[in-house]
Amino acid sequence: MGGNHQAILVRLLEINQKMDPEELFPTLAAGASELIHENDYAFCVAACLDRGTKSDIIWTIPYWLYRQVGHLKVRSFYNMSLETLTQLVE
Repeated sequence: MGGNHQAILVRLLEINQKMDPEELFPTLAAGASELIHENDYAFCVAACLDRGTKSDIIWTIPYWLYRQVGHLKVRSFYNMSLETLTQLVE
């Protein structure tokens, strides 16, 4: 990555730290924005689900999963059966 790209990256990361997570990630539940901001897997789940649904719903889904399961551990979700995953989102 060139020097200019590196400077841009550093500046964007600085700005990100100053922004309120609720401003970045509109959600339907208190605490959901913070989860997206702090948990990489929660962010990835929401990003993968974004298929034209309202963003406040999409950014809240990982939080709802977290509340149901008690964690967002990648390996645990990877090992779940399709039936179990389906039951979580119904």
